[in-house]
Order: sequence, then C-alpha cells, then structure tokens
Amino acid sequence: MLLVISLGTVWRLLSLLRAKNQPNRGRHLLAQGVLLAFGIALLEMADSATSLVCFVLGSALILATELPSIRRRPGRVHILVAMIVLAGGLAMLLGQSTVTNALGRQSNMSGRTDIWAAVIPAVPNPVVGAGFESFWIGPSARKFWSKLVGWYHPEWINEAHNGYIEVYLNLGWVGVVLISSILISGYRRAIAAFRLNPPLGSLMLAYVTGAAVYSITEAGFRMLNPIWIFLLLAVVSASGVAAGLLGGEAPKIIDSRGGTASGMPASNKLIPARKTVYAGRRGFT
Repeated sequence: MLLVISLGTVWRLLSLLRAKNQPNRGRHLLAQGVLLAFGIALLEMADSATSLVCFVLGSALILATELPSIRRRPGRVHILVAMIVLAGGLAMLLGQSTVTNALGRQSNMSGRTDIWAAVIPAVPNPVVGAGFESFWIGPSARKFWSKLVGWYHPEWINEAHNGYIEVYLNLGWVGVVLISSILISGYRRAIAAFRLNPPLGSLMLAYVTGAAVYSITEAGFRMLNPIWIFLLLAVVSASGVAAGLLGGEAPKIIDSRGGTASGMPASNKLIPARKTVYAGRRGFT
C-alpha cells in the first residue's frame, strides 16, 4: 500500500511543480510533500526491501521521463527500462550477496531461494498447475512442507514469495504465459499512453514496471493485493489514454450518415431541443 501510494505522490508532486498557475498550488505542494515524507518514513519502519526497491525504481523512472531528451523521443523509454532491468538482473546474478547484504538481507533472500527450490517440484501438473488458488489447500502443499527440513513451522508458509512461481503453482505454464501477456500488453499500452500524454503515461509505466519487479520476490499477482489491483488499473488507464479518452487526443467521431466518413460535408444545423413533458392531474401538458 505504501509503495503504490508513494509512487502516486511522487507523480503528483511533479505535476504540481509543472502547473505553476494552479490555484492554491503551495498548499497542494505542502500536503503532497508531507504525504510523501510519511510514506518514506513508514517504508523505512516497515523494513520491506522489495517495496523500497520498487519505490526507488518507479520514482527514478518517473523522474527520468521528465527529461526533455526522452520526452522528445519516447522510443528511448525502452532503452531506459531495459537498462534498469538488466542492471537489476546482473546485480542479482553476479553480486547477489553484495546486493542483499546492502539491503539488510541474507544471501538466500531471507529463505526465499530455499522455498523456491522446494515448491517448484511439488507442482502436481506443470501445464495447468494445481488449479486456481488450490495449491496451498491440497496435498501438494503438504509435500512441499515436508521438504523444508529444519524450518520452524513450515506449514505457516502459504505463498511462494514470487508472483511468477505462485501463478505456476496454481495455473502451471498456462498461467505463466497469461500473466506474461498481461505484463507485455500493459507495457505496450503504457508506452502508447506515454507517447500521447507523457506525464500520465509515466505513472502507468511506473506501476506496470514496478509490479513486474515486485513480483520477483513477492506473490504480487494475487487477489486483493494492492500491487495487482494497481497493475490492472494502470493497464486499463493506459488503454484509455492511448484511445484518447483519458487525457490524450480527442477520439475521432465517425458518422456513417455524413461528415468525413462519407465524404459529404457535415451539417451545421442545430438539433432543436426537446420539449419537456409534464404529467398533470388532468392529462399531459
């Protein structure tokens, strides 16, 4: 919750800094600044490394899209996102201990690697998984718990702490392909929205990218998870912006009876207003 709200606050602060003629701008800046300060402080108190990293990543992406060199050439956003993902991947593969220790975590990501190694072989069907939201309530979960030797109450574990693996457990490779298609489609729509409306598109891009990275170490693609809800909202909103419905270009209205669609000039006659009909006691007036 802190992650999605704080990202929206960063975006709102930048919007206020651009809108210099907005009424009561100083008060809005103060309110958003206080909200952001509380968000950062609470992220520090919560000690959630995943949320903190995704917040920094999303904020950096929003700030980078403010650069004129990127706004003039939206195609450079692909390079920016690729560099961020590549840097994060290389850091995890080549310097995993250094990165996790810097975040105050163990080299096994607080036991996540042990969970992943034990839970993946416990999937009953690699193609379709155990069934929607069924893995943790069936015999496959007991098989997984029995493999965590030396763990204190392994039966308390009810998620894979990885969104992609979590989808694989319940829906198999079919679910992984579907969730990947949602992320790819959402990213493409966020890019399309960024081309039409860079300020709003940058927020959609931050939520889509943040959700993809967040789910590497947390089960983000689950019902009632804020990051999953905001990912869906970002995809829908980006589609609206790309279609010109939410802050983008106005959609073109095509009339088959005349106008530009039929090659005939549109009529300038005004449509007469309808008369209001009232029901009286003795009839209609």
